[in-house]
Amino acid sequence: MLKKILSPLIIIATIIFFSACQDESNVGLGVLPQDLLIDHIVVDTFTLNNYTVSVDSLVGSGSENLLLGRIIDPIFGKSEASTAVQITVGNFLSTPDSIVADSLCLLLPYKKGMTAYGDSMVNQKINVYRMRENIKHDSVYYSDMLPDKLHNNELIGTANLCVGTDQDTIFRVKITDELLDFFVHPDNQSVFKYGDDFRKYFNGFVLQPTNDNPNASIVAFEMNKYAGMKAYYHWKSDPDSARELFFPISKYCARVNMFKHDYQSAEIQNYMNGNDYNFVQGLNGLQMKVEIPFLKKINDLGNVAIYKAELIIKNAEGKGFHENQYPPLKRINISGIDDNDNRIAIAEYTEKDIYHSIKLSETGEYKFEVASYLQKIISGEWENNGLYIYAGGSNNFSRTVICGSKSEAPPKLVIVYSILN
Repeated sequence: MLKKILSPLIIIATIIFFSACQDESNVGLGVLPQDLLIDHIVVDTFTLNNYTVSVDSLVGSGSENLLLGRIIDPIFGKSEASTAVQITVGNFLSTPDSIVADSLCLLLPYKKGMTAYGDSMVNQKINVYRMRENIKHDSVYYSDMLPDKLHNNELIGTANLCVGTDQDTIFRVKITDELLDFFVHPDNQSVFKYGDDFRKYFNGFVLQPTNDNPNASIVAFEMNKYAGMKAYYHWKSDPDSARELFFPISKYCARVNMFKHDYQSAEIQNYMNGNDYNFVQGLNGLQMKVEIPFLKKINDLGNVAIYKAELIIKNAEGKGFHENQYPPLKRINISGIDDNDNRIAIAEYTEKDIYHSIKLSETGEYKFEVASYLQKIISGEWENNGLYIYAGGSNNFSRTVICGSKSEAPPKLVIVYSILN
């Protein structure tokens, strides 16, 4: 069940009447025989109720990218990303009693093109714990899972994360020597031959930003061939013979992104009592709900066929929402809503865009096609439960402020319909 974060904020957006006129172009009306058409009309006077609600927890497991870090957004408050990840066996030592162990290092490659969100020049401390829960790559884990539940506070490494000043392409965390001894000990080499046996001895890592971190950034890492852990050693007979063992993060390794949001000290609280904005946030944070309470009254006109319906919302650019540091969502998603408050796909997007997302236009607008969804509502096939506007994907860490009903660019629904014989 969705919880209204900004309750009792319900913004009634009564759209100014622009036109209700006959369109002689008949664009898009060829789907029905011409002799069935009396007229087609354009109307954008629908009342829209819109408000902000929290997103139910979504799947956080199985992502190709790991997210890690902490930001303190003055508008949206504190957001924190932690992650849990397994490694698996790679090569192993054939003569382990002939080597000297040097060090152990966890390696996470920065994701190219979308490395960080927030202030990437600010340093933040990351703690690495030994995971004590056995998570599985073919199981589903949700993003609201608490990272503390996966470890017993067994700290095995710390590192400073500051991608803006890191000249390396890989984030490196030195792991404690106690764990190094486990990985190179002669008696343990037999378990390194099989992945399932290996994970009985070592479940993986849990990475968390510390609570005292300043406003920094959330950083993305990609699980490519360089992701994993390396054990460095040399031969006893040759101190200069640098060698390494690699334990990769393979596609069969479980990984879970976990997110936490705190809105208590954020400016978003100032909009609780009827201010003119809605809020959409990634990392399973916030979404916008749009209701069209009087939609079914269109049936009072007769047998109505909707040929085009466009919902238009505008990004509140230049309104003091710190968009230079926190850019708005480049793409935003839409869905219908079933009777259990679950998202349902809209037909306009299932065929041409599997993620049901719309790109932010050069004019700062998001425009959604919703004709088939509204037609099913007025025909009685679906209940009129409204629409969700949200940030798609559990790895999307951007956010957007949407203009509200009393703003200079309120949400607008434009419908082109005809009355059939």
